[in-house]
Amino acid sequence: KALPFVEAVGRPDGSIFDEEGCLWNAEFGGGRVVRYRQDGTIDMVVDVPTKHPTCATFGGPALDTLYITDASIFAASRLSKKRRPELADGLAGGLFWVRLPVRGCRE
Repeated sequence: KALPFVEAVGRPDGSIFDEEGCLWNAEFGGGRVVRYRQDGTIDMVVDVPTKHPTCATFGGPALDTLYITDASIFAASRLSKKRRPELADGLAGGLFWVRLPVRGCRE
């Protein structure tokens, strides 16, 4: 029997797996990257200071750094000026990183 996927804050976008087999997903429009266990439960959430994270990848010598790209500047440019959200100065379209207690997989 199929289990329903959890309710995401944003739309699912770029995904990767870590060495424990958990899925990391950037939630476009949700301002976060979420780690899902194999049973679909949320294990960890990384909040991003922008609304539209698009992709995440592991890097660094120990593969314990999560790098996150953002497309807020592009998402906002598609809206009329009246409906365009305020973007945090210097952060939209940025590259963010966070050290984690888990590691990514070598490809």
